[in-house]
Amino acid sequence: MDKKDNNRNPITTSSMNIEKDLLSAEVPEQFQSVFLKAQSYINRYFNNRNNNAKEGMIEISGERYLLLRADTLALDFFDSVHNIYSESDEAHNVINGLLFDISYTMGQSDAKLFHKSMGFTDPLEKLSAGPLHFAHTGWAKVHIEPESNPTPDENYILRFKHSYSFEADSWIRKKRHSKTPVCIMSSGYSSGWCTESFGIPLITVEYSCRARGDEQCSFIMAPTHHIQGHLQRLLGMDGLYGLYFPRYFGRRDHEEKLWRMAFFDPLTELANRVRFREKMVIAFKRADRYHHLTVILFIDLDDFKLVNDKYGHGTGDAVLQEIAKRLRNNIRATDTIARLGGDEFAVLLSQVKERENINFITEKLISEIKRVINHKGANICITSSIGISIYPFDGSSPEMLISDADDAMYQAKQQGKDCYSFSDSNIPSS
Repeated sequence: MDKKDNNRNPITTSSMNIEKDLLSAEVPEQFQSVFLKAQSYINRYFNNRNNNAKEGMIEISGERYLLLRADTLALDFFDSVHNIYSESDEAHNVINGLLFDISYTMGQSDAKLFHKSMGFTDPLEKLSAGPLHFAHTGWAKVHIEPESNPTPDENYILRFKHSYSFEADSWIRKKRHSKTPVCIMSSGYSSGWCTESFGIPLITVEYSCRARGDEQCSFIMAPTHHIQGHLQRLLGMDGLYGLYFPRYFGRRDHEEKLWRMAFFDPLTELANRVRFREKMVIAFKRADRYHHLTVILFIDLDDFKLVNDKYGHGTGDAVLQEIAKRLRNNIRATDTIARLGGDEFAVLLSQVKERENINFITEKLISEIKRVINHKGANICITSSIGISIYPFDGSSPEMLISDADDAMYQAKQQGKDCYSFSDSNIPSS
């Protein structure tokens, strides 16, 4: 068996006797036996190394590793992003978000590998390999403080310091000073590893940093909903200023919020005009392919202004929300409802086969809309007028179909309340 095959042999944790002063992390007395056991494994793991520059590979115990210049993920990265973004606040958000998400995922992935290969099942044992792996890969030396209580429950708290953190060291070596803590990757990696170890969502915040001029790079880790309270008790409210409170892939939530703002009505949570148009384009393509009808119902609430005038805009908003709920509950999941503005709604019906189906659905919606709405003791009855256009008979574009349905709605209003009218469709009646 060649050397590379040997690298893939499993490693046992019982083959070395490690003295506590040789630990590559500093831990309280009650944790030392667990960490000594993990240190034996980690030493063997990193001693089983094969550098093969000819093939461009570094393998440690059969796992491929990369050597990266530390500054590329620290000060150099910081400066590069700031050169792209003119607004420093936005640059900080991008830097912190990217580095935290990447390192959190790395910590979680590494933890899964080591937990499996070491055979550890106890959460504290699973934790123990993290700081040791951290030190051997050059991130920092970890000092876990006695105030820590690493238990797999709401009372979890881990306070620790990093000696020679590569992120803070990057700033110090170049004689640069940061206004905020910079060890974001250290926070992310630790959060990911311990979340995987304890099975509860944990977040780490750095609250003092050598790059900021503090004596130590100090961190606190706790369940996400407790982290701010711990820091407030430790530092006071003023001490929270400038700290980064991370969220794993928080950008995703931010992007989701922006997406909903762009495409959905904030009051009713229905699609807005832009989103409705997009859905229409998709429905038209499907109609062409499968030879179905696509129907637009343009709904206007009759005399809705009187509701606002009599009961106030708060009640008017509540009525609009209730109407939106009723519309949503009475169409198929494949159809789309939008609030186009004010008291105007639209419904997109896809895959409709016959005109009679359109009549049935429209009459059902009119009936649902006019059911009495009780709000704060007031019984409010709303009627509606609905105009209907049909693709492809009334036009080939979303704008044409909406305009035709709008015109048909005014024709319905002329007939009286609770009426509907078709546009000049050439569709057969059956």
